[in-house]
Amino acid sequence: MGLAQAFPFVHPAIAGAALAAGAIPILIHFIHRRRYRRVPWAAMSFLMAASRQSAKRLRLEQFLLLTARIGLIVLFGLAVARPFVPASGWLAWQPSNVHRVILLDNSLSMSGKRGDGMTRFAAAKQCAGNLISSFPPGDAISLITLADPAEKRIGQPSYDRRLAREQLANIEATQKVTDAAGGLAAALEVLAESHMPAANRAVYLISDFQRNVWIGEKANGGVAQPTDTTQALRRVADALAEPAGDLNLIRVEPAPASNLAVTDLSCDSRLVARDIPVRILAHVAGFGTTAAPAASLQFRLDGRVVRREPLPRTAPGEATAVTTGMLFTTPGTHVVEARLMIDGGDALADDDVRLLSVEVREFTNVLLVDSRPGSTPLEGNAGFLATALSPEVVVKSDSRGAGSARGLVATKTVTPADLATEPLPDYEVVALCNVPRLSPDDWNRLSRFVEAGGGLLVFGGDQVNIENYNRYGFADGRGLIPARLEAPKEARGRQPGDGVSASDFEGAGLSSAELSHPVVADFKDQPSSGIFLARVQRYHPVTTDPVRAQVVLRLSNGDPALVAGALGRGRVLLFTTSANMDWTNLPAKGDYVSLMLSAVSHLAAARDADRNLLVGQVVREPLTAVESAQELRIVTGDGNTLEPEIVPSDGGLTLQSGSIDKAGLLTVAIGAKTRKFAVNTDPSESDAATAAPHEISAHLATPVRWLEPEQVDLARGGGAPVSEFGGVALYLATLLLLGELWLGMWFSSARGGSN
Repeated sequence: MGLAQAFPFVHPAIAGAALAAGAIPILIHFIHRRRYRRVPWAAMSFLMAASRQSAKRLRLEQFLLLTARIGLIVLFGLAVARPFVPASGWLAWQPSNVHRVILLDNSLSMSGKRGDGMTRFAAAKQCAGNLISSFPPGDAISLITLADPAEKRIGQPSYDRRLAREQLANIEATQKVTDAAGGLAAALEVLAESHMPAANRAVYLISDFQRNVWIGEKANGGVAQPTDTTQALRRVADALAEPAGDLNLIRVEPAPASNLAVTDLSCDSRLVARDIPVRILAHVAGFGTTAAPAASLQFRLDGRVVRREPLPRTAPGEATAVTTGMLFTTPGTHVVEARLMIDGGDALADDDVRLLSVEVREFTNVLLVDSRPGSTPLEGNAGFLATALSPEVVVKSDSRGAGSARGLVATKTVTPADLATEPLPDYEVVALCNVPRLSPDDWNRLSRFVEAGGGLLVFGGDQVNIENYNRYGFADGRGLIPARLEAPKEARGRQPGDGVSASDFEGAGLSSAELSHPVVADFKDQPSSGIFLARVQRYHPVTTDPVRAQVVLRLSNGDPALVAGALGRGRVLLFTTSANMDWTNLPAKGDYVSLMLSAVSHLAAARDADRNLLVGQVVREPLTAVESAQELRIVTGDGNTLEPEIVPSDGGLTLQSGSIDKAGLLTVAIGAKTRKFAVNTDPSESDAATAAPHEISAHLATPVRWLEPEQVDLARGGGAPVSEFGGVALYLATLLLLGELWLGMWFSSARGGSN
């Protein structure tokens, strides 16, 4: 071990300067000697002979004074540099103080109850209090919490025990996810800024050590990979002198015996209209070590119980899917709730409820732009699309048995010339059906419409002006359309006689591979669907934007048939073939209706896609210019009011809140209108399975110290504590200064006052 490691300094540069300054008296001595030249002189020989007898005494006096002056300079420099020496060494005249950093996990999983009814967080908090009480009075304390985002409750080292206990008392369990990696990074910053040497630092991490946080997925070799959290722990271990004694990992009691959680709640349709039945799907998962007790799942709509479904006994690692039908009779935002009813309660109650905010529309308004509108249904470029988007659905009967019907979508067809006068914010989706060209102003209006959250559906055709679409629509990748169009070409596929009748279209089919996008995901396991029996005779080859575009559906020859993109808060879909029967017989297939409704659902859902949040996220709601001038407020489920701010976003304005800390229902009031937001806990926190000490230790390059909460009295010491020598150096320098003055006076007096 080098000298710098054995005797560390708070200010090593000053220590080096002090040692260099100690050579100044020696340099002055040699410079003083070089100022004189010896000249032999006969008369002086008699005087030199007389003084030789006292030469040795004079050299001794000068040596002592020179040594005292060198030591004085060096000791004053070392006092400022603040060196440390081993606390067990002979130089340790001062007590050894340690900087102790406590990391306390207050994430959702820590709220799980133990066998004795105490939550794991209460046990961890009690352990932290016992640690603070056990530390020597001269030790410094820092305190960090691990709920996302990790927070330095006491960043700078504090010697005030009252402050430490007050800060600890103010820490509460949260419903947030664990940010152990961020907490360890914060601890590393605290250690780097500490005035204590590495040997006088200790870290105490109190957590349940969730397995999904600390242990990664297994690689091809079957070995679990280190997570970001484990790597952060390794860096903290490297910052300590003796991790085996200074890095203390305190694990509270592992996962409860059983825990049921509602991990997901969704609607099977992204397009929900009034009086149209939809299916609500809930997933219930089991965690822990034993099967959950008898339970049932209760469904509520806007607080009213609509159904209660018994659940089978769910073993750890199993999941149960429960579906129910629901009918919304009024437009606006509604809240669906799935609540677990468990005999005897649950170990973690915060994940027993899940909320879903559903936007119910009177209609979804779609504007169809057709260059050649037809006089009857199925005519014109947009005829088949208008019919597909407006299917009639019988929802009830009157007293005479006559049926009344409603549709999901309300369409309006206009010509390109009429587009300039249409109020685009009144529509959710605009569809361009074989539109020849648009003016720059029309393209700009469509861009603003999509950026604000609207949807754009583009179809090809023989009237499309390629140069106009590429110049203003694609705009070198900056515009609306996510691909550059080329001139239409014939599709090549199977010919009559190869299993294709002469009455069918010659050309390419649609591929059933890689159907992962939401628009086509429902057709993934249906290779016999009508869309895969359709033929495409002509289409526009396209060059997709490598950043913004995603190919949703391909032709059987590999060329894109449907491309998805986004701009601002809105979405765009580009069909490379026609919307009618001019280039393809797809509109004649039964699943064309489902495909077009799925496309409109994807485009229209963008405006209310952010109303279902997780704890820790922020509320974001797009505003119109009129709405931004109205009174804005957010009311939480317990009646508290939050003041939001208005921020620019994607060319428009957005209402934005701070981080939401608690699950529940939020009501966003914009003037007289209200919109409901659902905030849920992160399902990852429901799985409280813990990582074993040997699994975590396997990813560390050095051994660490594992403790139980009851062993906190064993966690006081560090690996090799040291004491600060700066104060002692200052005392010695003062004594040496007085000694040098006394020696100078005494030597001068002994020589009869001569120099």
